[in-house]
Amino acid sequence: MNTNELQHLNTVSRIYATEAGQLNRDITSFYSCRLNLRNIKGGRVLQLGVGDGLIAEALCDQADQVDVIEGSSEVITQFGTGKRFSVHHTLFEDYAPEIPYDIVVGNHVLEHVADPVEIARLALGWLYPGGKALFTVPNATSLHRRIGVKMGLIKHIQELNEQDIELGHRRVYTPVELQNDLCLAGFERVDISGYMLKMVSHQQMKDWRRELLDACFEASLECDPHICSNIMALCYKSQ
Repeated sequence: MNTNELQHLNTVSRIYATEAGQLNRDITSFYSCRLNLRNIKGGRVLQLGVGDGLIAEALCDQADQVDVIEGSSEVITQFGTGKRFSVHHTLFEDYAPEIPYDIVVGNHVLEHVADPVEIARLALGWLYPGGKALFTVPNATSLHRRIGVKMGLIKHIQELNEQDIELGHRRVYTPVELQNDLCLAGFERVDISGYMLKMVSHQQMKDWRRELLDACFEASLECDPHICSNIMALCYKSQ
């Protein structure tokens, strides 16, 4: 294993036990999960990273089989044991499945890795012909990052803020940049959409009622992706 990447994974994984990690689970993971479930019906699914375990567990209700690649033993111990999904303890770069998958899910992964195009290219190779991949990332052009610039909290929309650094982000994508990277990886078609609306930080949203958060999510699906807090790319492999 790449020891530098493994150290990075273990460092980032410690966020899950903090208040920031719980807020990320309650908002980002929760609505990423809801969006994923709308796009997955059966089949063999591979998820990139256990994360906080919420999405992988939910996928088991929709898919025929769910496998997860995870490099951090700490994350596996905390969120990946005793579950319905199977965990492969390895880095993405070292994974070699015996059978391809129908769907690959990469929730908030590409902003963390050293070479996102290479990871997306690997995901393409793990798919059956005609398969699809779902990638979600934070959105640099989101309304709350634009507000952050106007308030002087960040200098420009792609500057890594305090939460980005705490979460181990290496970049913040614009919709165009995400689409370009995924096309460069070799996907035949990449459809970009946005989800969730934010004007303030997760910390400032921690006491919001679920009904309000649900409304922000549902309304976001009708909005221009450029103002949403997250981007989803639905990617298709050629037949």
